[in-house]
Amino acid sequence: MSRKLLVIGAHSADFVWRAGGAIAVATSTGGAARVIALSYGERGESGELWKEEGQTVERVKEIRHGEAERAAAALGAIVPGDLRLFTFSDRVVEVPPRRGMAGVDAIVRSQAHNGTYLGAAVGHVNKVAHDRLIVVTDEQSHDSVPDPVAKHAYMINVASYRNGVGYGRWTHIDGFSEGVLRFIHEVERV
Repeated sequence: MSRKLLVIGAHSADFVWRAGGAIAVATSTGGAARVIALSYGERGESGELWKEEGQTVERVKEIRHGEAERAAAALGAIVPGDLRLFTFSDRVVEVPPRRGMAGVDAIVRSQAHNGTYLGAAVGHVNKVAHDRLIVVTDEQSHDSVPDPVAKHAYMINVASYRNGVGYGRWTHIDGFSEGVLRFIHEVERV
């Protein structure tokens, strides 16, 4: 049974210290968590930030918001915006998004793996409205891969060798870890 968890805290960091474990357990088993912070804690909890010369309330709130967003993403509490997940082999299949191992299982069960037609998959997704495209692949493809139409497009190569399909307008990343998601977040903040 998947859980739905609502966490309400007085300050933006409260959910990490007071409910982080519960959030991680709920989301890692296919559940969902929503975090509501009643304030950023811009005065009481942000003492170190106020030591910076010229600091403003608006800037402190912005920093605290970013910290809370990254903590929530790390715990699996939220995925900003809408998320659509597609698998591809010899056809494209949309898979309901899941977290943790439930997500891995949904991807594996989505279709038989009969070759890699990455070009057809990117062509299919290019017709769907989106602003970010993240492709995790071994960079092998039986067809040519078109440029993405997304403003932000990432080709994450999880193989130990390069096959060259992830060039052009793609941001090319070799290897995968949670650090890759933090990298993408930071690149898009700029």
